[in-house]
Amino acid sequence: MVVRLLVGATALSLIVPSSVSFAREPAGAAAHGASAVMGLTFVRGRLIQNQYVMRTRADGSVMRFVRGFNPVWSPDGRELAFIALRPTAPSAGMESDIFIISADGRYRRRLTNDPSQESAIEWSPDGAQIAYSDAVPHGGSGDIIVADRSGRRHRRLTRTDWICESPTGWSRDGRWVQVSTCVTGARSERRATDGKRRAASAPRGSLSPDGRSPAYLESDDNASTLFVADADGKNPRRVAVLNASTLPEWSPDGRWLAFEGDARDGCGAAEYRAQIFVIAPQPNSKPIPRDCVDAWERSPAWQPVRR
Repeated sequence: MVVRLLVGATALSLIVPSSVSFAREPAGAAAHGASAVMGLTFVRGRLIQNQYVMRTRADGSVMRFVRGFNPVWSPDGRELAFIALRPTAPSAGMESDIFIISADGRYRRRLTNDPSQESAIEWSPDGAQIAYSDAVPHGGSGDIIVADRSGRRHRRLTRTDWICESPTGWSRDGRWVQVSTCVTGARSERRATDGKRRAASAPRGSLSPDGRSPAYLESDDNASTLFVADADGKNPRRVAVLNASTLPEWSPDGRWLAFEGDARDGCGAAEYRAQIFVIAPQPNSKPIPRDCVDAWERSPAWQPVRR
């Protein structure tokens, strides 16, 4: 179907497919109980031109939700931000924009509309703002921008031609955007009002819903080791050695971590294929594939429980 979007005074058209249900996929994590996969959103498809955001139902089956990639739920679970490509001339390079769709799929709106490549979406804790990275096609560095939820106001925090930075989260008070450099992974923070830099104040990794346990990876050339630590980053406990390529994401109830891994590990694939796994955050846990389907799956994101 064609959805009409209003950006300022300009009406735009976005072609969005209707939701299409897939057959139930009972193997893998769904067999371990509904909480292992309920509310899990992910991207299916190898090439970004053909990727779809998928959602998991309470019974473990999945449905195609919207065409796009890099899904990130708002803290209240009512809206999903994602990135979609838009057609350009062959010489113009690939351009993308951030869109927001309601959880029930009834409405969607465009957050950005510029000749850039957006990435790394991060909602503020109160859901009022969104930080993201944009880069000019053909090799421009990534700057950090903060937009309000409506998309009417955008504030550029960085203007750098020589370094690429991406947002990785927010401080709990919503005043600072946590960032990392794209090449070295060095961590720091930018004030959300003016971009002023300060040293990183929070432990690295993905913080559990109760704020008590960051989960993080330590990687070498062969594999990544998943650790869970105390709130201050001390007392790390080794959970497992993984072939993980993304930082694990906590489920809303804190019982599971989801990450993007290698289908050769748990699905018997003959060659590399991106696959979603879940793992319990206790020492010596075993990763469980979401399901062993013959398709690339990546970018896990849990829908927060509405309160």
